[in-house]
Amino acid sequence: MKRMLIISLVTVLTFSLIFGASGFVSSETKYAAVNGEDPWGEKEVLNYLLQTADEKLQQDVQRLQVALDLSSKQMDGLKEVALLERKSIMSIAGKGHLPSALEFNDQASQAFAGIDRKVQEFLGEKYEDFRKWVRDWWQEEKKYRQKWLTEQR
Repeated sequence: MKRMLIISLVTVLTFSLIFGASGFVSSETKYAAVNGEDPWGEKEVLNYLLQTADEKLQQDVQRLQVALDLSSKQMDGLKEVALLERKSIMSIAGKGHLPSALEFNDQASQAFAGIDRKVQEFLGEKYEDFRKWVRDWWQEEKKYRQKWLTEQR
């Protein structure tokens, strides 16, 4: 029962991250995001990576920390921003009415832009390396999860 619940949760998260998208595409990542190469500003990257209870993702977080030489304090800060990211997106539909697609996309765009600013401020000169790491990791993650889903069938 517990295993089935975990499989279901990972499956739902994987599908929503691989196939779902808001309407936000920043000017500098438009090509990459439209082509599925860069989830930043499109998906809840930090929440998925830093808050999902998954052994592989926990290893990925350790790889991120080592690759960018991030301190424990910086990792804790990213985890706080990940929670803010989730709350920001969840609050869009929780304001007493269900927004139209355009309203949702506009509000999601604003939320992701705010998260991006926080990460830029927080990581400073490591921001560009972080963004590259996310793009590379995303490609690996998609392949891994698609293979994992195939094996579960």
